[in-house]
Amino acid sequence: MLLGFLGVGLAIVQQVINSRSQNSLREQLSKIQQNTEKPSVQVNVPPPSSPIEHARVVFETPVPLASNPVVPPKVGQIPDLNFWFRAISGAVDNGELRATVVVIPIAFVDDRTAFLRYRKYIISRSFGGTLIPGELHFHTFSGAALKEREVADLNASKSGICALGIMTWDDGTGSYETEAAQCYVLQRDGKWQWNDLPENNREKAITQRNPQSAR
Repeated sequence: MLLGFLGVGLAIVQQVINSRSQNSLREQLSKIQQNTEKPSVQVNVPPPSSPIEHARVVFETPVPLASNPVVPPKVGQIPDLNFWFRAISGAVDNGELRATVVVIPIAFVDDRTAFLRYRKYIISRSFGGTLIPGELHFHTFSGAALKEREVADLNASKSGICALGIMTWDDGTGSYETEAAQCYVLQRDGKWQWNDLPENNREKAITQRNPQSAR
C-alpha cells in the first residue's frame, strides 16, 4: 500500500518537473527570439525632384511710336520702334536687349542673309531685368535719319525698315540668347506689312547647366 502511494507521488512530482521544464524552455526560446529579431526600420524615400522648366523669350511685332510713325517714310526722319517681348514657360532673369533699326535692301531679305549682314549694327543696349511669364515688355530703339536714296527704295519696295535685336537672358537651365528679326515692307497692294526673317525668335544656348531639361 505504501509503495502505491509512493508511486503516485513520484508520478505527480515528475509531472510538475516536466511542466516547469517546459515553461522554462518556452521562456528561453522567447528570449532568444526577441534577441535575434531586428527592429523594423522605416525609411522615407523623398519623391524624385521635378525637372527644371526651360523658359523662352518671344518677340512680338514691333510697333512704331504714335508720335513718329515710320510710314510713309520721309527724308531726315528718324525711325523709332518699340520692341515688344515676353517670357513664356518660366521666369527669365538678367534680361539684356541689344537692338537697332536699319534700312535693308529686299535682295538681302530674299536671300536670307539680312540678319547676318547687319548683325554688326546691333549695338544699342537696354536692360530688361527679370521677366515674369506672360507680362509684355517693350524698349524703344531708333535708327539713323533716313536718307533720300533710302526713302526712294522704301517707297519702291526695294528696301524694308528692319528691327534687329538680340536678347540675352538666364533661367534655371542656363544662359541663352533670342534673336529679333522683322522687316516692314511696302507690299504691291500699297500696304505696309511686317515680315519675319528666318532668325526671328531663334534661340541659342550660351551655357547650359541642365541640358536635359531644355527643349
